[in-house]
Amino acid sequence: MYSQVAPPDSISDCHMQNEGKCIAENQFREDRQELENGPLAEKSESEKPAHVSEEKWLKFQQLKERRQEACKPLPEKTGRKRGRWRVDNDDACSSWTEKKSKGEMLKDNRKSWKELCSNIDANVHLTQDSIAKEKPKSKLEEQLDAAIKEGNFSKAEKLSDEISQQELGVKIADAIEMREYKKQKEVEEKWKNSKKKKKLLWGFEQKERWESKGNM
Repeated sequence: MYSQVAPPDSISDCHMQNEGKCIAENQFREDRQELENGPLAEKSESEKPAHVSEEKWLKFQQLKERRQEACKPLPEKTGRKRGRWRVDNDDACSSWTEKKSKGEMLKDNRKSWKELCSNIDANVHLTQDSIAKEKPKSKLEEQLDAAIKEGNFSKAEKLSDEISQQELGVKIADAIEMREYKKQKEVEEKWKNSKKKKKLLWGFEQKERWESKGNM
């Protein structure tokens, strides 16, 4: 039978051959890099080859310059400008949301004010008799009469404004109470209607006819 293991002389020869191949490959790579990056490569890039026409060579150089300009990194100024634009855009968005929220608040205030205005002077017909009767004057009204007698009209204007503000405050308070009372009544009516028995879709026709004849 043949031996599967090679003799030692052949193994050493194989190792030597492999090492020689690796050294030769490394040397070839180093020489190639020197040729590509060395002065000869620069000269070959700048000089026109003999088999290429001048027009094609000029076009090639122009395309090469364009490619180099396109591949250049952007300067820092453009990045700063973009950052400023983003900041300005964020500020504009926040101001727009604030304006929108203010507009919604104004709409809600207008709706509530309309509801109050509809309820102001709702009970005037109940207070007409009490208004017709003479009431004792308040302190502000007495001060107003005294200022008019003295001729101090600036003070009288201030007092009249205070009296009108008080009357308006009382009217608004009454309107709020009226609005809450109406809401409570609506809730109670809805609850009562939900408790009522619903009429069935089907029924006894003869009984309904008899009831209609009896009502006639």
